[in-house]
Amino acid sequence: MLGPFKLGGLDGYPFAGLTGMGAFAHHVPEDGAIVIFYAPHIGVTKAGTIGEINRYGQSANSSCCGAAKAGLAKLVAGGINPGTESVIDHQMNTLEQILLAKKERIMNAEERIDRSHEVICEAN
Repeated sequence: MLGPFKLGGLDGYPFAGLTGMGAFAHHVPEDGAIVIFYAPHIGVTKAGTIGEINRYGQSANSSCCGAAKAGLAKLVAGGINPGTESVIDHQMNTLEQILLAKKERIMNAEERIDRSHEVICEAN
């Protein structure tokens, strides 16, 4: 195993596109094989809180994934506009548009953060 070639971005969504996949393909050994694994990441505390994790070296829980939680908060507040994309925040805007497209499904879920990650994973 030669090691990982990371293509992901915020919340594990693969943002590298065709160029990134081409770069990745050039790292495969002759007669080798590849494994592609992608999924949004979501933290779960020992107490069962979804969307948080206690990271090594930190005394308190923190968001995991912070980008997904921020996107969910913006969705709940009605702050995501259809088609809005900024060159300086492309990854976050993409996650927001994915969430907005499935707003009703997310808003009707018992665990909105869990459903948000599910929706992002399905968008891949």
